[in-house]
Amino acid sequence: MSYRLYVDTSVFGALFDEEDQERIKLTRIVLRRIRHTPFEAFIGTPVLEEISIAPPRLRLALERQVRSLSPTYRRRTGVA
Repeated sequence: MSYRLYVDTSVFGALFDEEDQERIKLTRIVLRRIRHTPFEAFIGTPVLEEISIAPPRLRLALERQVRSLSPTYRRRTGVA
């Protein structure tokens, strides 16, 4: 059985929280579990939009983290 999980920008951003090392550690654990268990990760348009406006160095690091998760992209479709 596969579980579907939406991964928000804040999850990826937590990896770069210089003020909270415990948050970084816990986020790494969560992402590792997503990669190595029956989770199907999803990201959406807001994640890509938010990453695109990050400072260049952070943007590249965030993009690398997103790629490493190999999420399925869900395009925003109309108003909810």
